Amino acid sequence: MITPGQIKLIRYTANKCGLNEDEYRELIMSYGVMHTKQLDEDAAKQIIKMFKEKFGFEYKRKKEKIKQEVSGKREWPFATQKQVNYIIMLWIKHSNLKSKESLNKFCKRITGIDRIEWIKHFEVQKLIRAIESLSKKGQK
Repeated sequence: MITPGQIKLIRYTANKCGLNEDEYRELIMSYGVMHTKQLDEDAAKQIIKMFKEKFGFEYKRKKEKIKQEVSGKREWPFATQKQVNYIIMLWIKHSNLKSKESLNKFCKRITGIDRIEWIKHFEVQKLIRAIESLSKKGQK
């Protein structure tokens, strides 16, 4: 079965090579199928090879995106896992609403960032001060 990456690559190269929809459909139908998803992996490789040979089209792979796991090693410009854990601990201590969802909403309001895991290192102190001020307001 054809992979989603191959489907995207075939559509992308067909578009870049200037094939209109009719020419594209004719190409796909020449492999005995009506839709790209119905192609087998060998047929997909042949089509990609044909684009390369016939049209001289070369595709470049995008650099792999770096995914940062919350529990994994975090690198600059993000806050360290230790800082994130500290913020969570402060939230539990100082907030009336103890949920992660409420922390993320608070983080969005203070820093403009949707999730605590995505906070930048230079915004940590701003968020910490805001959380600590919650308990100070309650004491007055």
